Amino acid sequence: MGTNVTHTIRTILYDNIMQKNIGWFDHRENGTSVLTTAMAQDTTIINGVSTESLAPQVEGTCSLLAGIGIALFFCWQEALVCIAMSPVMTIGKSIGVKVMHKLSNDQNDL
Repeated sequence: MGTNVTHTIRTILYDNIMQKNIGWFDHRENGTSVLTTAMAQDTTIINGVSTESLAPQVEGTCSLLAGIGIALFFCWQEALVCIAMSPVMTIGKSIGVKVMHKLSNDQNDL
């Protein structure tokens, strides 16, 4: 999935660069080496974001749905408890992520 996103972003960037006026390339900040480096760095960041953050979310959602499905099959009362607790767990996890992100930013400021 990350490879497809990266390929799509690179294609869009390349198409937009090719549509620029020829005089645009005369500026030092629009040189070939600068553009290729920027393209490589930007797509690497996008690939990292799409593979590191999206995959665990999809995996967690599928696990939650499969767990509730199995609970419904074996014991519907337990499934109701799981369904009722899912929003509480999700809110708790999002608060934990925000706290960890804030602590991480505080450590980087030192």
